[in-house]
Amino acid sequence: MLNCRGAPNVLKSLTPYYLQLKNQGTRLVNNDGPLRACHDKTIEGSIYVHWPYCAKRCSYCNFNKYIPKSLDHVDHERMIKALNTEVRTLIHLSGLEKVKSVFFGGGTPSLMRPKDVKSFLNEITLLLDVDSAQFEVTLEANPNDIREKLELFQECGVNRVSLGVQALVDQDLKQLNRDHSAEEGLHALAQCLQALPNSTSCDLIFGRPLQTLQSWILELETILQYGLKHISLYQLTVERGTPLWKDINNGVISIPNDDSMADLYDEAIRIMAQAGLERYEISNFAVPGYESIHNSLYWSGGEYLGIGPGAHGRFRIRNHDNEARSVRACDQMAGIVSNVAAQSSRGGELQARVQTLEPEPWMREVEVLSHGTRKIQRVSDEDQRAMVLTTTLRTRSGLTCEVANQIQLALDDIWNQPSCVDLYELGLISRDDLGIKLTSKGLSLADSVLPIILNALEP
Repeated sequence: MLNCRGAPNVLKSLTPYYLQLKNQGTRLVNNDGPLRACHDKTIEGSIYVHWPYCAKRCSYCNFNKYIPKSLDHVDHERMIKALNTEVRTLIHLSGLEKVKSVFFGGGTPSLMRPKDVKSFLNEITLLLDVDSAQFEVTLEANPNDIREKLELFQECGVNRVSLGVQALVDQDLKQLNRDHSAEEGLHALAQCLQALPNSTSCDLIFGRPLQTLQSWILELETILQYGLKHISLYQLTVERGTPLWKDINNGVISIPNDDSMADLYDEAIRIMAQAGLERYEISNFAVPGYESIHNSLYWSGGEYLGIGPGAHGRFRIRNHDNEARSVRACDQMAGIVSNVAAQSSRGGELQARVQTLEPEPWMREVEVLSHGTRKIQRVSDEDQRAMVLTTTLRTRSGLTCEVANQIQLALDDIWNQPSCVDLYELGLISRDDLGIKLTSKGLSLADSVLPIILNALEP
């Protein structure tokens, strides 16, 4: 039987990051820029930058983050130098020629110095082609960090803000251990919208402890009064080991049950649609034309570089100078014994990569090796199809014929499977001249529908 449990969290359970090998990447001899291959199509992608520091720890968060005694204890100069070095290295390794977007995530990247954002952007624009009219630079921000620095960030190249309001109930914000009140969140939102009226996004979390449907409706109606063109709504995920998980596990608090979660999500879809914000991905809503460029590229299976401690990336290897020597050196630093010959890169193969998690070891590796790649997984054609299938079907557009052709996947191989015929008869998937997609009902049940489709592809 199909259920609605955790629809916005489906990606976590369905697409493991394929990062199990303890490898390292490439130390480059020449970091002057990407080598230009002889081809007609420009190699383009996006860049994700992970800033790992936070002022405090939210009760629900298990992201890669570190809480310094104070920001004065963060070596900003060393960090930005390492970020710039690593992006040069991975640009060369990937052969990337054009960048469509840069996303500063974390952690709390609004704690960065604006001049370091400018330094990083200057670095990549020296190496890559940029369409200034379409170039999207997003900064994740906490309300109390951004208020005094927004203008400076804009001057340094940020043209989109994703603001972590998270809730409009002070009691809930305290429960989540956020460092702002509902009033402060709304004040920061108004300020961002005044500066970036068409490119301010707001994050809200639903499924919070003791949250009711009526209080959720009131929050959504309040936030929509600000005229946002993009909103992200995330179901609260209880991650093992977090303070929130401990409180729930010990019976101190509880979260809504599965049926209540589904009601909260369905009501949000209805209210967003009434306000003109379409669900273009399971957790993301936008006025048509104002979708996130960065996220859309990721969901469509595009290449992206992951820069900074713990950052994830997915790109093809086109230049690999001294790969074996670099892998051996990195492994020796980390105390890893590996078969370098078996793990060396082949030009053009798709890899999923994750950088060394902790800031200090990551910076040390970058300083010695020009990058801090900690794990590499070669992505097979089958794994790539599964990843792209899963991410595209999270979106309104679904798996298009164009994308299916790029990954050499015949849509008939999906559509003609008996299990997929059943999904069609249940009104959960549809097909037209553009491709295959989940229906509105199917998107709400994606955590149940997607495994069925993936299983249908297995030999």
